[in-house]
Amino acid sequence: MAPMQPDGTRDDAAGIRQFNVGTGGGDGLALPTVAIHPNSQVRAAVYGVLKLSLYPDHYDWQFLPIPGQSFTDSGTQACHRAGPPPANQPPVANPGGPYSTTTGTVTFDGRQSSDPDGDLPLTYAWSFGDGATGTGAQPSHTYAATGSYTVTLTVTDSRGAHSSPATTTATYTVASNQPPVANPGGPYSTSTGAVQFDGSRSSDPDGNLPLSYAWNFGDGGTGSGVQPIHTYLANGTYTVTLIVTDSRGAQSAPATTTATVNVSASSAVLVGAGDIANCGSSGDEATANLLDNISGTVFTAGDNAYNDGSISNFTNCYQPTWGRQKARTRPTPGIHDYRTSGASGYFNYFGAAAGTPGQGYYSYNLGSWHVVALNTLIDISATSAQLAWLRNDLAASGAQCTVAYFYHPRFSSGTVHGGTTLVQAAWQVLYDAGVEVVMNGHEHNYERFAPQTPTGASDPQRGIREFVVGTGGSELGYNFGTPKPNSEVRNNNTFGVLQLTLNSGGYSWRFVPIAGKTFTDSGSGTCH
Repeated sequence: MAPMQPDGTRDDAAGIRQFNVGTGGGDGLALPTVAIHPNSQVRAAVYGVLKLSLYPDHYDWQFLPIPGQSFTDSGTQACHRAGPPPANQPPVANPGGPYSTTTGTVTFDGRQSSDPDGDLPLTYAWSFGDGATGTGAQPSHTYAATGSYTVTLTVTDSRGAHSSPATTTATYTVASNQPPVANPGGPYSTSTGAVQFDGSRSSDPDGNLPLSYAWNFGDGGTGSGVQPIHTYLANGTYTVTLIVTDSRGAQSAPATTTATVNVSASSAVLVGAGDIANCGSSGDEATANLLDNISGTVFTAGDNAYNDGSISNFTNCYQPTWGRQKARTRPTPGIHDYRTSGASGYFNYFGAAAGTPGQGYYSYNLGSWHVVALNTLIDISATSAQLAWLRNDLAASGAQCTVAYFYHPRFSSGTVHGGTTLVQAAWQVLYDAGVEVVMNGHEHNYERFAPQTPTGASDPQRGIREFVVGTGGSELGYNFGTPKPNSEVRNNNTFGVLQLTLNSGGYSWRFVPIAGKTFTDSGSGTCH
């Protein structure tokens, strides 16, 4: 209502202003239907509250509606015994700061801004100095480039008065990059010539990862990666140097360790796997990289070139990877090699190294050991020509230690192919002759067995230790079922090669995983 006397007569000079505020939340909210009073100035049927701000010489009023409603009413009035109300004093902006960042992101704080006559809340308008703007008491902003920026804040009070612009600075600098620290591990020693180095304890003080690794093996060879394998060709002690580089390009100081090589003159190395080259997989490329750094004779345990062992498969899939080691490879065939009639692609590609075409079994000496390669894709029964040859070959060898390799495993815990009695007769001949180790492929996983008989009985004194190494690169993931009784180690997710070091009177083994994988297996045994 406008100011009025008790009888309702309007009196702007000394009258009383009446507010009817029946808007607290009860039922029945509605505009009156009777005649409007002559002094009525504002009317609304909206829930809300009346705010009276009382000053020494005047008062302000403001109707605050509930959320979702837009109606409001406000005004000011001088007290009867006072002069006109004072003018609204502008608020004062305070942008805080100065600010600094090494990431580009700054959270500003204007909460120290104020209003001398309490007309709150304030609204905030920021200019960040790079063309961007923002609102709110504590906005965050990310600068794209380093530099010092002038930041401006203007605040507005609830009655619409604006502050003068207030400024501060925001400085974006990039912290200096501290160099990483190289740790080459070691010292290392080997009796086979091959060393796997480990730079995983290298670090970067400001966390700029990943690191890249540059190795110098001290014999003219170099390498990369966190755990490279290098094969030395001569005995001696080598100084190995590692330099690491962080993700922002800072290099460490060179760090050194030593590798001592002492390979016995009677030692030899046999290294390889089965289930190898597939143009649809990159696994054979990774395992071929391992062979580049491991000296010795390369064996294959079948399924050399997928999918059908054609000369095209060998030329296009095998030759670019494992074919780099063709001159030192002694292969055996698998079922995929025989998908081309008579395994003609296999025999044509490997030539004399694969044995007589149509037979594919042969033997050779390696160091002080005798090595036998069999063909389980032709007749290998007890009365076969192949086993007749095998008996005569073993009887004539005169070697204390013998290893054999062929495609089909006698024992396997795998669920796709598993073991087979197809080769039990061959196992019996090998067992009777005191053979130490058998290596196979076919099942696409890795498994090692304790020494056992052809029927699977544990035999620590005379048993044959079997390795299933179907990890050459074609594919993985062949699952294991219930482990066979003498199974000692199993893995089905790591491409790699088996390195067998043949010493006088004994042997040692090591499964070498491809770069980026950590599974390995190693141990040693003595000859019967």
